[in-house]
Amino acid sequence: MKKILSITLLLVVFVSFYKAEAVDRKAIIDSLTTVDPEIRKYFPRWRICETDLQLQIYQAFRLAGYNINQLSKSDIEVLAAPLSKEGVPFDLLLISCGKSSMNAVEIDRYLGYKLRDVINGFTSFVYKDQNPTP
Repeated sequence: MKKILSITLLLVVFVSFYKAEAVDRKAIIDSLTTVDPEIRKYFPRWRICETDLQLQIYQAFRLAGYNINQLSKSDIEVLAAPLSKEGVPFDLLLISCGKSSMNAVEIDRYLGYKLRDVINGFTSFVYKDQNPTP
């Protein structure tokens, strides 16, 4: 009788641990892919005001499948972290378009490298394209 009781108790503990683990995994993934609003105010942020950039970023959000009703062409904010690499001033962490946001992984996936370079301030490719060296 003690063996049956101990096995039942062990089984209940295992099942409850397994369910708690599944919930914790999702919470951990969410915490790794989002930026805490309290920390956001300590990172460099800026708004995109150029119409051409606003349209390109808006289109990237639409192509990524974000809800059109939550997007805004005129309300685009960039959150970045300063880098010490030569020539690249910022690492893009989050781009918000209206109420929707893209994290760093989605930015790399859906925005082209030239658009990312313009947004983060690395514009030397523009000069290379316009003024080729002989």
